[in-house]
Amino acid sequence: MGPGGDRARPWTFFEARPGRVLEARPLRLILHGVTRSSDDWPEKGRDENPAPDVKGQGPDLADEHFTFNRQLYQVPDPQWGFSSYGRQQHPGLCMGVTVGGRDGVFLKGRSSDMRAKRSDEALVAPTAGNGLDKDTYFSLRPRVIPMRQVRLYHKNRWLGTMDAEVSKVIRERMFHLFDIEEGH
Repeated sequence: MGPGGDRARPWTFFEARPGRVLEARPLRLILHGVTRSSDDWPEKGRDENPAPDVKGQGPDLADEHFTFNRQLYQVPDPQWGFSSYGRQQHPGLCMGVTVGGRDGVFLKGRSSDMRAKRSDEALVAPTAGNGLDKDTYFSLRPRVIPMRQVRLYHKNRWLGTMDAEVSKVIRERMFHLFDIEEGH
């Protein structure tokens, strides 16, 4: 029990001083000097939570020939609808923009390490142009991401551009999976 009969909080330490009543001090300040050494402090200039490994800024959006089709981005996991420990992002392949221009149509990528390929996925090998670091499976089930988010990703999460031939094969597989004819 602390002073006044209140229950002591776990982060408070009561220190008795001669001729004084108990004095409350935050426990973290007391333990700070005792339990931490200089080795426990982060190095100067080093961020404890480094930014995710991103490739950088994409091509200029003002270019009249630029299109979001075939662009690869590092998309944060919450945008995919989940979060997982140890992962903050997954690659996303933009397959196009909706007719109204409000949403981008994306395919989510995942690592090919220690997992079998499913029938609704396409394997893409890393190249200098696409910016992927390793073999990646892309789900053929499209998801939409608001274009305002895609424009932000374009500024600092752009990986590269998918090869036209690979993008064409993925599109054909996607149409075949959903039994859609080209152009509909």
